[in-house]
Amino acid sequence: MKYFIALLVSLIVLSCSNDEVDQTAISNEFIPIEEVFIPSEFQLNQNHQITITYTEPTTCHKFSNLLFEKDIDENSRRAVAIATKSVTEGVPCDSINKTSETTFNLFASQRDYYLFRFWQGKDDDGKDVYLEIEVPVVN
Repeated sequence: MKYFIALLVSLIVLSCSNDEVDQTAISNEFIPIEEVFIPSEFQLNQNHQITITYTEPTTCHKFSNLLFEKDIDENSRRAVAIATKSVTEGVPCDSINKTSETTFNLFASQRDYYLFRFWQGKDDDGKDVYLEIEVPVVN
């Protein structure tokens, strides 16, 4: 029995080869946000769901995460949300233009309002374009 186990382990170890190097590269790419579903107002000290839609251009694009930046000015009342994707390179990709969505929750802990800037791509001059939405906070 010991010889059988030793033979089995040897076969498994020898069958694992590093000869083939994975030629797939992963990179990050920003994907424009197309539509945002957000409440018209936030209740103070409550959670609120925000849904973002975007288009996956190819089968190689997969949702990775959301990137948030918070401005220091205006008592940190400004948040920027940008959708990001992981893109594989070196493998065949089919064009699909698939509409997808992701959701995140925001706990409204500040009074006054939240100003969101959702990245929608670049204009003809290469400047970033944002959809700005201001959401008041009520008691």
